[in-house]
Amino acid sequence: MIEISQLETNEDLERVNQLNWEYLEWCVAQANDMLGEQLDINKYYKNSLKDQAAFLTESGRLLLAKEEGEIGGIICLKKIRDDVSEVKRLYVRPGFRGKKIGEKLISRLIDEARAIGYSKILLDSDPYMSSAHGLYKSMGFVETAPYSESEVDDEYSQHMIYMELLL
Repeated sequence: MIEISQLETNEDLERVNQLNWEYLEWCVAQANDMLGEQLDINKYYKNSLKDQAAFLTESGRLLLAKEEGEIGGIICLKKIRDDVSEVKRLYVRPGFRGKKIGEKLISRLIDEARAIGYSKILLDSDPYMSSAHGLYKSMGFVETAPYSESEVDDEYSQHMIYMELLL
């Protein structure tokens, strides 16, 4: 059975860092294929470690999907304005796909965002993440214009998909 919960232990934090590296390896490989250039995974990993503090506050979330104690997926939420949050790092490991984990993570994150008091959730997503785009749309997200708080580099911004969900 899949259990969705907020990160709580240092052991889980170590496993989250491994999961982030795995996620970033996949993202960088996809982006390198798409752009035909070599992106620096270490730069993105350092940024992901900086973001963790924002996910572990009262206004953020770092949710894990576990099955029999093993982390199979992750999704994060952080505050970017008083009543606006941003989704980061939805990722489901290949061996856990097909179990509706992504849907469960997004659904729980939406509930958490409402409970915190957000009126909107924003996200930016790489163009090669078409499965995630379909999942977000099925959960009520719609495409929108880029937003100023997005951490996407200017030269890459034109390739991104931006979405929002009004709560």
